[in-house]
Amino acid sequence: MASDEALREALLELQTLRERETAAHTTTANLLACLEALNSAEDPRTGLRALLQVLVSRLNADQAMLVEGVGGMRTRVTISDGSTPAGAEIVFPFSPFRRQRNLMDLHAAGEWSSDALSFDDLNSVLVAPAGGELTLLVLAQEPAAFAALDSELASKVAPLAAQGWRSAKLVSENALLAATIQGSSSGFAISDARTDEKPLIYVNPAFEELSGYSAAEVLGRNCRFLTAEPENSPERRRLSATVAQNGRGRFLLRNKRKSGEGFWNELTLFPVLNEQDEVTHLVATQTDATVRVQAEEDRDAVRTRMEAALRATEDAFLIVEPDGQIIFANAAMREQFPSDTIGWARGSRFIDNWADYLNALPRAPAEELRVPDFARLAREGARREVSFPDGRSFLMNASRMEDGAFVVFATNITALKVAERVSLQQLAALDAALDGIALVDKSGRILSLNSAAVGLLGFRDQESAMGHKWPRRYVGAEPDMETPAIVARSGEREEERHEISLSPTRYGTVLVIRDVTARLREEDKARSLGEALAVAQRREAVSQITAGLAHDFNNVLSAIMGSASLISMDNNVHEKARGHAARVETAGRSAAKLVNRLLDMGTEAQDHSLFDLRSALTDLPDLLGSNLPGNQRLKIDAGPQALVVEGDMAELSQILLNMVLNARDAMGDSPGQITLSLSSHTPQRTTQEAVGVLEAGQHYALIEIQDEGAGIDADALPKLFDAYFSTKGAKGTGLGLAVAATQIRAMRGAIDVQSTLGEGTIMRLFCPLAELSEAAQQSDDTATDISLAGTTLLVVDDDSGVAEVLSAFLEAQGAEVATCEDPLDAAEALAEDPDSWSALITDYDMPGMNGGELVEHTRTVAPNVPIFVVTALARRTTDPRLRAENIAGLFAKPVDLRKLAEAISEALPGRD
Repeated sequence: MASDEALREALLELQTLRERETAAHTTTANLLACLEALNSAEDPRTGLRALLQVLVSRLNADQAMLVEGVGGMRTRVTISDGSTPAGAEIVFPFSPFRRQRNLMDLHAAGEWSSDALSFDDLNSVLVAPAGGELTLLVLAQEPAAFAALDSELASKVAPLAAQGWRSAKLVSENALLAATIQGSSSGFAISDARTDEKPLIYVNPAFEELSGYSAAEVLGRNCRFLTAEPENSPERRRLSATVAQNGRGRFLLRNKRKSGEGFWNELTLFPVLNEQDEVTHLVATQTDATVRVQAEEDRDAVRTRMEAALRATEDAFLIVEPDGQIIFANAAMREQFPSDTIGWARGSRFIDNWADYLNALPRAPAEELRVPDFARLAREGARREVSFPDGRSFLMNASRMEDGAFVVFATNITALKVAERVSLQQLAALDAALDGIALVDKSGRILSLNSAAVGLLGFRDQESAMGHKWPRRYVGAEPDMETPAIVARSGEREEERHEISLSPTRYGTVLVIRDVTARLREEDKARSLGEALAVAQRREAVSQITAGLAHDFNNVLSAIMGSASLISMDNNVHEKARGHAARVETAGRSAAKLVNRLLDMGTEAQDHSLFDLRSALTDLPDLLGSNLPGNQRLKIDAGPQALVVEGDMAELSQILLNMVLNARDAMGDSPGQITLSLSSHTPQRTTQEAVGVLEAGQHYALIEIQDEGAGIDADALPKLFDAYFSTKGAKGTGLGLAVAATQIRAMRGAIDVQSTLGEGTIMRLFCPLAELSEAAQQSDDTATDISLAGTTLLVVDDDSGVAEVLSAFLEAQGAEVATCEDPLDAAEALAEDPDSWSALITDYDMPGMNGGELVEHTRTVAPNVPIFVVTALARRTTDPRLRAENIAGLFAKPVDLRKLAEAISEALPGRD
């Protein structure tokens, strides 16, 4: 019994051992089948799927899958035998990662759910944690489908599945990484770090594009061929040290492409380690940073300039964080608002710095200054003027940045306010200035002006002047004219003369206007007076030269004309001789007038009288004499009407003579006729002539001098009456017509010229007719008989010829005449018997005693004797002793004997 029992136990033990051996063999065979499926596939993912399919087959299961946790009891299918899609979600009723489970009825464990898997037909489940957040899940429809050996196999396959999943995932990641590197826009280069040369073993297409080299050209070479960085540059030394140590780092280097073109290369270097933590490779990523570097350089330059400007600016500048911390404060901020304790340091609080500044002020500030409201200032936008207790004024402005920080500006306008006050004072002074002052642009457009300029330019007010061009207010003015210049105001106002000065500035051109009308008028007056003085001085000089000649010549004329008068009075003289004597008298009178013209050159005015222009025309042939060639004829048409003018007949005769001679010169040696005609003319409208103005309605005598000469060129006509202008060249003085113009203007007359080349010239002289009374216009042909019988006359003249002529004429009138050549003898005779003399006729310029002295003596010794002074220089005499109360008459030589006799007759008592 005992042996049987032992045998039975031995057999049981043997059977157990065989069962264990069989189970182990089965488990091993199943495990080997799973390993073979995993390792024989083309890639880890396919092998893992094959492993799960073998496991389903060997365990007679329906599904097998590997799930990973996504939070709590929720999991996601990573891979399955093909029955459940990857990514499907399964929610366990327990944690699937803590321990292995073999559930015969999965529904007994709790509620299972999935978005892709139905648990209604499933009953058995094996849960084998694979490490971490991975679990192997095997499902079957049969209840209690899995034995202990099945659970053991699942626990051994679970780590294999997890490793297969990690391999598959790594392969996917590596494939993704390779595709990413290959398609990256950044250059990738991988070098072998196990050799000192560290040759390139891989470059991607982006590296080829960046460097310009193909992969074939660079593989096997060290990457230093790209560098353009100086050997001693800190960045290159840092890179070399990092490569030597197989380290990691980021670098910015100057590189060059195959073409030689330089570029900035941003390089990132990192090592790759194997399972033994040994560096096997170095990977470098490369990016063209040229644009970025240039932008950073530009930004840095701008920032540097901005910071320099902010430091240099006189405006206080402050950047404050939203919480009140100081980011930046420039030097002006520290200077304008000093905080001695904190100094506006970066990171300090604004409120502390501001309080430090306010405490140093002489008195407490206004409420708004105690805690400035930057947010409100930023919302307002515009600058606000703020006054501080220390007397300073600031314009403050704030703006808010995107990050909430405040940028605050403060401009010190204290000096500006002072300047503003000064400017207002200056503007007031400028506006009160008598000179017109305006600011104009380059085109002359008015930008601003003072009140004086408004009036001088003829505007209503300052506003109406703005924008107008000042040159348009003047005649011939330009915005860029040379100044100072004097210009005339345009318009209907009385002509004004303004002095214009232009001074360019960077703000425009300053225009200064000064009314010089009165000054110019005074200058013209002074100039005229100066010219008159010069003329007077010249006349005086000439008169001094001519006075002596005129005196002697008048004495000669007195003898000639007196003798001619005596011949005419002699009844025994033949009538023909009497005519000759009359012509001698006429020539003598003309000669006397010429002498008087010489004397008038030293005087201010000349004696004018009324005369008939017909006389001036009819005297011309005698005055012309033989000065006209034989083939030229002078025709005079004086007309029947008496045309009386006021003036000097001798002057007008000289003008007409000069114009006839000009006509003769214009005709040259050619035959022809010179025609003088006289008529009346009354213009209907006022016209400006070549000389003078014809007034509408005024009655004129018109003298026309017409020749048949060569005519005058049109260019010469405007200058014809200018002094020293002549069309005769060296033969002319250029004074004849200029003098004529002056004399005609003095008569308030005019001259007109009409000339045609090759046909001749017509000179028209217009002389205003005199207004005559009816009595003056009647002719008085009766001569009054003169009788000096019963008178005793004393004639004194150092020229015996003159004395004899006077004596003979006066004796012919019935007087007894005594002559005396020495005035001292005459003075003695008067003193001895003053009552024996009826009248004294004396010359003025005499040796020993002149006429003035003789008059004075006579008035003393013979106060009742009438005195007549006859002198060759009567027009020049200024002796006060020859005043009307001292003498009865003053006569010029050659004396009109009849007028002298009439004056003596009228002066003697009882002869009226």
